[in-house]
Amino acid sequence: MSSYKEMFELKPEELFERLTDTFCFQIPDKIESKSDMDEAQRLMLQLSSGISFLLSLQSYAKIKKTEIKRYGDKVAVQDAVDKNEIIENAVTALKQQYSGLSRAVTIRQANLEEIRLGGRSQTA
Repeated sequence: MSSYKEMFELKPEELFERLTDTFCFQIPDKIESKSDMDEAQRLMLQLSSGISFLLSLQSYAKIKKTEIKRYGDKVAVQDAVDKNEIIENAVTALKQQYSGLSRAVTIRQANLEEIRLGGRSQTA
């Protein structure tokens, strides 16, 4: 993955494309099997890592935006503002994906527990 400086130096459109290409994950519609659960776990780790990277990039971008506001021209300032919004939106998207996947995993675990407990009461 590129450094924060390299990412921030991209044009806003390029930054959007890079973040979309890097952090666009295919989230499963449902979790029905052990392999689905393993895939969900793998995706949750990737999403967590992506959120962490983007939050750090967001901090770097905020510092650079402040610096550019002090010394830059209007176009550079607007680009910095746009980049901050792009990064913020990417963080929000990953958090929503993580949350949805986490809910799906929780529901699957609850269903399995219900089946396990239901099976136990039927045999008792």
